[in-house]
Amino acid sequence: MFEPGVGKKRRNHKIATQLEGTGVGVEFGTTFAKLDPAKFRQPNDTAYLVNQQFNGVYKDTLTDDYSLDGMICWQATRPYPLNIANLGGFIETVDE
Repeated sequence: MFEPGVGKKRRNHKIATQLEGTGVGVEFGTTFAKLDPAKFRQPNDTAYLVNQQFNGVYKDTLTDDYSLDGMICWQATRPYPLNIANLGGFIETVDE
């Protein structure tokens, strides 16, 4: 089976991840040198407190350059927990 995106330059411009019991101090990005902190918000748009845990789908934009790699990385600042049930990126490709 042929994958139409093989050999194309791509970038991850968004992330979606299912988190369970995750605390503040989580960062997502496309390289470990370029991580952005997750901003967990409640339905009334107030930020989560340090002792609150997030459960649900977290979506955010990513800063990435076009390349053949297209990786997603994450990091947790301890002592806060990080439980990822699922993680995916929104990929944009270009023809050259």
